[in-house]
Amino acid sequence: VSFQQRRQGCMIMRVYRIRKRQDSIAAIKAAVVVLRQGGIIAFPTETVYGLGCDATSAVAARRVYHMKQRERNKTLQLIAGSLAQVKAVSKLGYWERMLVSRYWPGPLTLLVSVRPEAHVSSFAIQDGRIGIRVTSDPFLQKLLRVYGKPIAATSANRRL
Repeated sequence: VSFQQRRQGCMIMRVYRIRKRQDSIAAIKAAVVVLRQGGIIAFPTETVYGLGCDATSAVAARRVYHMKQRERNKTLQLIAGSLAQVKAVSKLGYWERMLVSRYWPGPLTLLVSVRPEAHVSSFAIQDGRIGIRVTSDPFLQKLLRVYGKPIAATSANRRL
């Protein structure tokens, strides 16, 4: 597997170059370890690169905000690997089910009610709702399915 390790400030980054299926598997395994340890990953989506963390970890979410210099009033969205992952953390009404049947997987983010029993960081919740979508990016879909739950995410640009 081809990767480079870089130091940026007090953080150490590991950048994977994915050229073959085996590289993808190694990168997914490494990303899952980082997520489970409360770290931050950068990943491709259908539209932009994203920064993500465990959606249940307030500590990891704070790191994303700090890294990006993001204002606290801007919540993180959740990205899921499957509709089952979405249903585990949110309640989908009739209209939401109609939209997801047509547009998911894909870049459509819906604002839906969070399940009270869902362990989602307050950094992703506003007024009892979360923004969530199911990715259509094959690499990210595999990563999220292996991880087993959605991640809290934002775009990888600064301050947006």
